[in-house]
Amino acid sequence: MSSFLATLALPDLGLIEQLLYIVSAICFVLGLKKITKVKSARAGNRLASFAMLLAIALTVFLVIFDGDGAVALPWMLGGLIGGGLIGLLLAKRVAMTEMPELVAFFNGMGGASSMFVALASAVFMSGGLAVDATLPSATGSDVALSIGLSILIGAVTLTGSLIAYGKLAGKIWKNRFGPIGSQGLNALLAVAALAAIVYGGFVATGSEQIILAFAVLT
Repeated sequence: MSSFLATLALPDLGLIEQLLYIVSAICFVLGLKKITKVKSARAGNRLASFAMLLAIALTVFLVIFDGDGAVALPWMLGGLIGGGLIGLLLAKRVAMTEMPELVAFFNGMGGASSMFVALASAVFMSGGLAVDATLPSATGSDVALSIGLSILIGAVTLTGSLIAYGKLAGKIWKNRFGPIGSQGLNALLAVAALAAIVYGGFVATGSEQIILAFAVLT
């Protein structure tokens, strides 16, 4: 079916695609804002769910009309079904008093998703580079910077959310363990992360160096 749809002549959907993704992002932001209040939390959850549905439907649609749709679509559907079943199981089994821990865990998984998607983009976009070529030569400086920042933000979100989960669940009772968690070490890690973004995004040449630099951020 995907091969048949791919043969259909379609107009340039670039503008519509970008507009729909923007609508999805706006709905996400509004939904998150509503979730912070008890009276509007249910409406916010519905709005955020609609935003996710729109983004997923748009992505699946674009993949179907892509030349690699037959390869990518089963992986996407498998991830959707598997993730949906896991989420449904957790939602059914977790008690209301444990919802803060569940929210922290899900937030961490969102950060992990962002991190791995950006890392996969770096792997894909750097795959055809010459050994002396940098990532911006294939993607542009803005995309190279976005990849690095997405990996960093996703990794920080994952780590912070898991720590929050541990504290809410009573499994972590200290703010720091030795040097881990100290301001000095955090500052050093922040500098190292920014250096990895600059090196991987603008200095490293060839696929191996670029991927290694971005992998350090994870």
